[in-house]
Amino acid sequence: MRELKKIISNSIDYSNFSEEVEILSAMRVGSNYYIYTARNKNGVTFRHVPGIAGLSGRGIMGYVNGDRARPVMIGPSHAKQINSSSFMYGGDGFFAGGYSTENLSVIDTIDISTLSDALSFGNLSTARRGLAACANTSRGVFGGGAGNAGNLNSMEYITFASAGNAVTFGDLIKTCISRVGTSSYSTSRGLFAGGFGNGGLYGYANEIEYITISSTGNATDFGDLTLHRYALAAASDNSRALFAGGAWIEGGGVFAHETALIDYITIATLGNASNFGNLTQKRQGVAGCSNTTRAVFGGGSLGYDGSVSYNILDYVTIASTGNAIDFGDLTTNRNPIASCASSGRGLFAGGSNGNALQSIDYIAIASTGNATDFGDLTGARTNAAGCAASQ
Repeated sequence: MRELKKIISNSIDYSNFSEEVEILSAMRVGSNYYIYTARNKNGVTFRHVPGIAGLSGRGIMGYVNGDRARPVMIGPSHAKQINSSSFMYGGDGFFAGGYSTENLSVIDTIDISTLSDALSFGNLSTARRGLAACANTSRGVFGGGAGNAGNLNSMEYITFASAGNAVTFGDLIKTCISRVGTSSYSTSRGLFAGGFGNGGLYGYANEIEYITISSTGNATDFGDLTLHRYALAAASDNSRALFAGGAWIEGGGVFAHETALIDYITIATLGNASNFGNLTQKRQGVAGCSNTTRAVFGGGSLGYDGSVSYNILDYVTIASTGNAIDFGDLTTNRNPIASCASSGRGLFAGGSNGNALQSIDYIAIASTGNATDFGDLTGARTNAAGCAASQ
């Protein structure tokens, strides 16, 4: 323990020889030190690792002088290449909730910059499917969806830098499933739109609601979409938000009809959405991701039962208006799927092609072309929601 105290107090620079790990167990061996069992992203388990006290879920494991036979659990401040704004316990992309054989509460995390499988981050307080998500650089908020007892309007949030379970944020105005969320990272405004179950036209909602992600509290009315619809996609460039595709119902109709419509709003200005253009194919269960220039929409289906699914990827330039252009294809047909993005990469995760999928696809948003396999979620699921800590 004297050697460990000396190592940590000297704050050795672990920049070239540290890695994020999942902490499997911890045992106190003194007032300030623990012995850990940890597993890295390659599935290698390290036992009897000494380290600082109080770490759980995720941690940084460094190697003294680069020697892998001398691991030590350290805090993010000791790994100098990881600063307080960028340190994430496992990654900067997050996928929550969904459905497999039952509603799920699991929250996965992924490092968008590194091809790998997702790790467990924690759990939602309520298992739910068909939820929506938005985020700023430090927090992700998940809201709406359907729980075991019916549709929900509750929101809950996670703090990216602290692995663990979600906590209460507030309530949405509408109690709906299959809503969509997006946000402005520069203003910390989160948006939730559309949905089914508590809407104004045969249960279909056209309302847009907003929250301030950096605080907590109930959502406030923002305006309306141009069409009542659910199972739509969203994306933003911090200034504009786009809402694309989905399913709507004509007056007196029985089954929903898919739409290719893309709406847009200015995030800083309350008001109704305007027409932007159309997707290359009308579809529901579609997902969107974006950087500050381009939005890419992937997957989706036709039919009230989702029986015809797509691997389509199409894109638009957010600052303009007009119809979407072909981008490429996902690795498989999938819907309804979850998505998240960094400034360079977009991820499309889960969904169904007849069976629930566990795989994650990725694209380079700034180029065009087909998606490539990224890794896997912790389990197969559909109807999940995704968000990321950066754009």
